[in-house]
Amino acid sequence: MHFMFPTSLPKKIAMLTMLVTAAVAISTAVLAVTSSDKIMFNKTTDDLERIAEGVYLGVNQIIHSGQDTTHMLAFNPTLRSASSTPEQKLREMEQTQAVHPGEYENITLVAPTGKVITSTNYNFLVDWKSDPSFRQARQGTFVVSPPFVDPEPFKLLLRFMGPVYDESGVLTGVVVLQFDMKNIWQLTDSFTIGETGVVMVVDEDFRILAYPNKDQILMVLGDDMIDDVSTAASSISAVNEGRVLVGNYYNEQKSSSAGQFAEHTETHWTTIVVQDSTEAFAGSQAFVIKTTLATLVFLVFAWVMSAQLSRRITKPIEELVRGTEEIINGNLSYVIHVVEEDEIGRLGRMFNAMASKLRNSYGSLHAEVQARTQELESIKTHLEEEVERRIHEVKALNSTLEKRIAERTGELEKKVTELERLNARMTDRELRMIELKKQLAALKK
Repeated sequence: MHFMFPTSLPKKIAMLTMLVTAAVAISTAVLAVTSSDKIMFNKTTDDLERIAEGVYLGVNQIIHSGQDTTHMLAFNPTLRSASSTPEQKLREMEQTQAVHPGEYENITLVAPTGKVITSTNYNFLVDWKSDPSFRQARQGTFVVSPPFVDPEPFKLLLRFMGPVYDESGVLTGVVVLQFDMKNIWQLTDSFTIGETGVVMVVDEDFRILAYPNKDQILMVLGDDMIDDVSTAASSISAVNEGRVLVGNYYNEQKSSSAGQFAEHTETHWTTIVVQDSTEAFAGSQAFVIKTTLATLVFLVFAWVMSAQLSRRITKPIEELVRGTEEIINGNLSYVIHVVEEDEIGRLGRMFNAMASKLRNSYGSLHAEVQARTQELESIKTHLEEEVERRIHEVKALNSTLEKRIAERTGELEKKVTELERLNARMTDRELRMIELKKQLAALKK
C-alpha cells in the first residue's frame, strides 16, 4: 500500500506543516517521557534505598547493641570473679536486663560443661553441650546464633553468646542473652511504603525473619524472589566504608516490582524492600498519560492552525492561478484583488501590472498586425500576377524548346543512320583486309 501525497497546494502545505509539527511534538514528548521515566526510576530506587539503609542501620544498631551488652557482661568483674556467688552474678545480669526492658527474654550464665550456673528467667531446656553456637562461644568467640522459635507462646528468638574468663584467663562460663525478634519487627513494621510496599528480613537460607504478616515468619521465599535477591547480590556495590551493601534492582519481567536489598555482613541477613512497580512508578505512568494527552491536544491544535495557515498562504496563490488561466483564455482585462502586503501581495500587484502591459501591448500589436496584413495582401496580389506572367512565359519557351528538340532529334537520327551505314562499310573493309593479309602470308610461305 503506497502513501498518496496530497496533490493540492493547501493540503500539501497543511500536511508538511503537520508532519514537521508532529515530529517536533512527538520527539519532545518521547524525550520528556524518557527523562521522566529515568527521573522517576532514580527517585523510586533512591527512596527504596534510603528505606533499606534505614532498616539496615536500625537492625545493625540492635545487633551491635546486643553484642555490646554481651561484651559488657562477659567482662563484668562480678561475673569474671571466681569468688562471686551465683546470687551476685544474677544481680548483675538482672540489672543489665532492667536497663534493656523488653529486649532480652532472659540472661543465662552457663558453665563450660553445659550446666546452668544462674539465669534471670530460665524456663527452657537446652542441651548446651550440643549447641553449635555454644561450642563456638566456648572456644573464645562472641557469637550471634541463628533465630529460632519458642512455640509457647510463639516467639522468634536469637541468642548473643560470649565467653567469660576469670582473672587468670581461664574460661569459667558462657553468658547467653536471649533476644526477642519482636524488637526488629517493630522496626521493620514502622516503615510504610504505599499500599503494596513491604520491608522484610531474611537469613542466608532465605527464611523470612521479619515480615508484616507474621504467619510468613520462617517460611522460605519463593523461587522468583530468591532469584531476584541472588541477582541483586551479584551486582551489589559497597558503600559507607563497606558496612552497607546496597543493590539496585528492578525486575519487571519476574516480580514486576521495584526493590532494594541490603546485606548484613555480620549476620548474613538480607534486608529486602520491595514495592509493586505499578504503584512505585505511578507518577511516571501518570506523567506519560498527561504527556500523551497534551501531545494529542497540541497535534489537533497544530492541525487546525496549519489548515488556517495553508489557507491564508494558498488563497492568494489560487487567485494568481485563476488570473493566469483567464489571461491564457484571452481575458486580459482580469484584475486580481490584492490585500496582503507581503511577497505574495507584491506578486499579485506585479501580476496586475503585467496584465495591464499585456493589454496595451496587445492593442498596439493588433493594429500593427492589421497594417502588416494589408501590406501582405497587396504583396500577395502582386506576386500572384507576376507568377502568372512567368508561367505564361515558361509555357511559351517550353513550346519553342520542344520544336527545336524535335528538329534536332530528326537530324541526329539521320546522322546516326549514316554513321551506321559507314560503320558497316568500314567493318566489311576490315574483314577483307584481314583475309588479304592471311592470303599474303600464305603466298610468302
